[in-house]
Amino acid sequence: MSKVVRAGVGRKRVQTLVMVLTTMMSVTACILALGLLVAAQGPYERSFTDQHGAHLNVVYDQSKVSPAQLAAAAHAPGVTASAGPLPAVTVQPRSGPETTLPPAGSPLPSMTLVGRA
Repeated sequence: MSKVVRAGVGRKRVQTLVMVLTTMMSVTACILALGLLVAAQGPYERSFTDQHGAHLNVVYDQSKVSPAQLAAAAHAPGVTASAGPLPAVTVQPRSGPETTLPPAGSPLPSMTLVGRA
């Protein structure tokens, strides 16, 4: 079997070289893509850790939940930490005048902003 492969490679050197280079470029691109994915996750994870970001955010209706009930939820089984309540507001941003996509003045997805100390 190896003699047949060597004979085929010997006769078709250009095709073999192209296949080897194509394979090497493909492997290099995959390694680069994986490296970029890992590097792109790093800043987010670092910022999240530095800001002590919440693992769960809860929005509650003040007319249905009393402050005492909310405080009791902080001591429920499985709760390791709790903060708040913090003021929150939902805003509907719009694209600026210099944007082309989406058109200027178009509504963007709504965002909930929460005030923290």
